[in-house]
Amino acid sequence: QGAVGLPGYVDVFNFTIGRLGSGGMQMTVGIKFPSEHIFLWEGGNRAWESKEEYGGTMTTPRHPMSGSEEKKRVFLPSRILIADIDRDGPNELIVAKNDRGGTPFMSNQRGFTSGVMQVFKYSNMSLTPYFRTRTLPGPAVDYALADYNNSGKLSLVVAVVTEQRSGMMQD
Repeated sequence: QGAVGLPGYVDVFNFTIGRLGSGGMQMTVGIKFPSEHIFLWEGGNRAWESKEEYGGTMTTPRHPMSGSEEKKRVFLPSRILIADIDRDGPNELIVAKNDRGGTPFMSNQRGFTSGVMQVFKYSNMSLTPYFRTRTLPGPAVDYALADYNNSGKLSLVVAVVTEQRSGMMQD
């Protein structure tokens, strides 16, 4: 298919390409780092950017240590899905919104208290909230559309962290 032509803040972990809206316009959707804002990129131009943070996780690639200094951590965003979740024709955007539960106190550490799954419709060159799940008992770490109960219908299946067993304050 050739080069995609993406902005410099895009890497293999933070974007997806798909059709959104009733016109089925091909869009690149991603999550910027470190701001964690959703962005829409269309035809080589930024079309829209959210004001809120989405896709936050505690997942970080392993970096080799240089001497005794730890390099600044980069946190990978959660998956971004484009699918017709309500089966009305146009695709929607599905993304996690995890709540940090306060101000981060160290740049290399983070934690989340809860999360929700947010679904957006695309219209008028922007994303409009369509629905969100109830508050999850912890942050969403991954999700997929799957027929988990063999009903013939796809459901949104979410993996959620409900207990923290490791970290800076753990024995």
